[in-house]
Amino acid sequence: MKTGGPLRILNISAQKPDGTGSGTFLSQTVAAQVRAGHEAAVICGVDAGDETSALPAAARVYDVRFNTEALPFHVCGMSDEKPYAATRLRDLSPPMEAAFERAFAANLARALDKFSPEVMVCPPLYLLPNIVRERLGRIPGFVICHARNCGRMALPAWRGTHLYPMGPIYPIFPCPPPGNLTGPLRGEPGGVLFTGRI
Repeated sequence: MKTGGPLRILNISAQKPDGTGSGTFLSQTVAAQVRAGHEAAVICGVDAGDETSALPAAARVYDVRFNTEALPFHVCGMSDEKPYAATRLRDLSPPMEAAFERAFAANLARALDKFSPEVMVCPPLYLLPNIVRERLGRIPGFVICHARNCGRMALPAWRGTHLYPMGPIYPIFPCPPPGNLTGPLRGEPGGVLFTGRI
């Protein structure tokens, strides 16, 4: 990754860029990138009739549309309750998960081709980072684990296979990851950065 000067930053989230804490975090992160002089692009999930006006006008948006023929279910999220109709990630059936992967992979390919990012940022830490990591090549990526993710990872139902191996992606945690995570996520020196609560 280059140092100094503006970067082309690709932000990727399965969720809407508004309406929840994760969405607000995404839109405000992108706004801060633009204010700092970086070029920003966003891949995000939205329902068929949604707008992406919460994101800065200067950001390129590659939205993944749910409630469509390709993705005939609501936008995904981790929380049990959302202020809008949503599908919990843990409720995805294998065919739904395959459709999710196809849709995000297609938009990622478009963004890699058209935007040529120099770095990728992907909150939160579930399912999508592994889809992305398999297609990033040598582009460095950072996954932001929100505090809620830390609690979810301790649950027996947590599908840890969606977390590792992380490859060129560096997870950023607001809290120590639980002991049930092993391998490169815990074992690579410098591979995990602990921050304050996000």
